[in-house]
Amino acid sequence: MCIVKALLSISILKKSKTLRLGSHCEIITTLAKITSLKRKIDMEIKHAVEIMEHHQRWRKGAEIEMILPSILTEAIDVILEYFKNLNN
Repeated sequence: MCIVKALLSISILKKSKTLRLGSHCEIITTLAKITSLKRKIDMEIKHAVEIMEHHQRWRKGAEIEMILPSILTEAIDVILEYFKNLNN
């Protein structure tokens, strides 16, 4: 799952004391990639939360369609991986 790899990459970069990059341009490029990656992760988490909220409304009796179990499972996995890696 790409979100797991992304979270692990950010976690590793946070833990490293120094980044051994050759030039200022490489540092800027790396920071831009990290920022872009964080935005992607945030959007995946936001979407996963929306799926969970929809499922919760369905469980409580709202007249809406049930979320497919495979989509619900993916949303749960995204949220769990996010929280597992939050403090790393």
